[in-house]
Amino acid sequence: MPTDAASGVRDRVARAADALGLGDVRVLVAVSGGIDSVVLFDALWALREDRGLELVAGHVDHGLRGAATSQADA
Repeated sequence: MPTDAASGVRDRVARAADALGLGDVRVLVAVSGGIDSVVLFDALWALREDRGLELVAGHVDHGLRGAATSQADA
């Protein structure tokens, strides 16, 4: 069961999806691994069946982690 914070995020994402007319479409979600993109993906995942969304995650490296990024790629 989602927390109140997670429910709030999911509600806001649902309203944004409605405003954008997202339904029965494929959505590419840019995911960097940071908390914001992971929470966005989670919220969209929760909506996917009701809205007919096909989600595709695309990894984005913002280049902000320096050495940590190169270690993750090794």
